[in-house]
Amino acid sequence: MGIFGADNNKTSLAYESGTYGYPMGSSFWAGRVQDFSPDDNQNIQRIRYHGTNTRNIDKSYPGNEDYGGSLEVYPDDFRLLMFALGNGSDTTIGSPDYYTHILTELNNDDSNPFTSGARNPFSSFCLESLQHYTDGENLGRFYKGCVINSFTMSASAGDAITISCDIIAQDQTFFSGLGSYSLSEPSHRPFVWSDSIVHFPSGTTDLDVKSWEFNIENNFNRDSAHVCNGSRVIVAPKAENRDYSFTITMDGNSTKAAELYGKWKSGGQIESNAAIQINSPYGTASGVNFITMSGCDVDAFDAPNPTEGTDEWSLTLIPKECSAEIRDQIEKYLAW
Repeated sequence: MGIFGADNNKTSLAYESGTYGYPMGSSFWAGRVQDFSPDDNQNIQRIRYHGTNTRNIDKSYPGNEDYGGSLEVYPDDFRLLMFALGNGSDTTIGSPDYYTHILTELNNDDSNPFTSGARNPFSSFCLESLQHYTDGENLGRFYKGCVINSFTMSASAGDAITISCDIIAQDQTFFSGLGSYSLSEPSHRPFVWSDSIVHFPSGTTDLDVKSWEFNIENNFNRDSAHVCNGSRVIVAPKAENRDYSFTITMDGNSTKAAELYGKWKSGGQIESNAAIQINSPYGTASGVNFITMSGCDVDAFDAPNPTEGTDEWSLTLIPKECSAEIRDQIEKYLAW
């Protein structure tokens, strides 16, 4: 009997055909995947009823099929951010040194750049997870209609930048073969903490940030996407209110102390911008990536008074809106 070694595992992402839940056939590199943990549930219902004269369960029947999982990667690009925000466009600005991608929010009344359908589904992709041993004896799972319910990107001194995503999928297919997609690893290193700089306000003050975490919550309502249509899987996830947060830990800086704390003390109304600048590991010719958060207010401010070391602050900003300008050597973030 063979033992499945984790060194043979692989996870790849794929575009959809233009219709929600239908794979297109072309895959793309997910990043340096650290883990994919499925969160699949058959929701088996077990019932009891009168007349059976037993203390045991009387019958079982299949409930809703719910699929998805958690993906953690060291990113090499920002396509996952595009799917989390929902919208993107590609330009040739900067080519041949780099290509430019503008990532913006997708609201429920916007046209989806990837998929279509009567329910106006959110931007989605496919995910193939494979525990590899040999053809015919694999544990392979293919997820279609994947949307990013929660997106977190973080950096801490000395570490690689990390993206963690909670994914909701429409359906999953099990297979035991070798899978549909091969992986093509980029030649450059992944993004690391020292590539990033936090600006506040955007483009001006460079804060001495030691760690940061940017979060998007799309708040999909999966329960309401189960309808009486002859299928146990959802028709399409429904995006409800979006939430952002941006948490930074930094050394105390006298030029910003009174301003930042004063804003929090007055109710946090900043109405200002913050930005994460991430320099490219391709080299300076490939430009700089910017994630811009506008309309930020200070939600929490923690500034303890220790007896030793450097004063350190932790504060959480709540942005109203977010967009990104990405510059890299990938010609297209969109499927076509």
